[in-house]
Amino acid sequence: MQFSFRVLPLAISAMFCWSAALSGTPHECDRAWFCDGFEDDEVGRLPGAPWSDQTNGTGAIIEVGTDRVFSGRHSLHVLAPKSRPRRGYLAIHGSPLFPAASRRMYGRVMIWLDAAPEPAPGAAPVHWTLMQGEGRASGDRNNAIYRLGLEQRGGLGLMANYETTPPVRSDCRQRSVRDLPVARWTCVEWHFDGDRDELQFWLDGAELRDIHVVGRGNAADSHCAHQDDLHGRWLAPPAFQSVFMGIERYDASGNDQNLWLDDVVMAPQRVGCPVPPSRQNQQAVEKIFRQPASARPRMAGRNRSLQAIDFGSAAKATSFASDVAKVPEGLFQHPARGLAASAAGRIHLQSGG
Repeated sequence: MQFSFRVLPLAISAMFCWSAALSGTPHECDRAWFCDGFEDDEVGRLPGAPWSDQTNGTGAIIEVGTDRVFSGRHSLHVLAPKSRPRRGYLAIHGSPLFPAASRRMYGRVMIWLDAAPEPAPGAAPVHWTLMQGEGRASGDRNNAIYRLGLEQRGGLGLMANYETTPPVRSDCRQRSVRDLPVARWTCVEWHFDGDRDELQFWLDGAELRDIHVVGRGNAADSHCAHQDDLHGRWLAPPAFQSVFMGIERYDASGNDQNLWLDDVVMAPQRVGCPVPPSRQNQQAVEKIFRQPASARPRMAGRNRSLQAIDFGSAAKATSFASDVAKVPEGLFQHPARGLAASAAGRIHLQSGG
């Protein structure tokens, strides 16, 4: 099947992907405790071990899907239906993450939130949590929880949150001036350090310094709902035992929330954000042009528009077309799934000048 579209040479780098994107880069995964892009999981089902379902019968739905991905072909879709509070959490308990990450961990996840939660008429903005690290506190009386939460400013205002479970009472928060973006991929990073009682977060590679907490809240608006038990201290557990991510919504919402997660990495050092797929595409095509002229696929075209790429063999052309088909929707200015290679090893891009 011939596929046609028009593209100027200067825009070629935004059009193609040389190889299928993976969950994180090989370098990231080589030095990580855990690295998952859900590529090996079955579509329409919960991801396999070590993930576990923590929705607790609240009506939230979590499954692997293909409808929106940051890289590769799969991502994790969390649906928190409107109306009552929902717990759309997935968690990792134990191996391979723990006990390696029990005292100190860095993590990264790519997320896409389709819309902010809408409060009921006359109600305050919805309060919810995106991710948390948790473990039994000293004395084994309660759990201690470090969170990245959201409230105020339309339910998108980011905050660091510390909470304990009964019988110990503490619910502390420190708000950021930054909001969580919607309707785009966002890189979220965290750092929990039990030795320092420290929480640290980054958004799209920039540290959220106003919610960097060590020991206790350090901003003018920091607040703890209960002071009697821990006196405002954000005491980490002796060992983190679990990591949760998804949507835990504490209030009713007038609309559904859809959240996609991809390229989850947890490591002993900061991971950083992945190269955006559009930049991966650019790097891949630049790689073609950096090759010696004799080794490049032959470009055929006229009137300053690219018509075809000649790879010289059907196998090479088919491999290229297959890789393009794996690139996420939305990164192309054309329906990439229609691309096909001829038996002669040429990919036709345009039928005329």
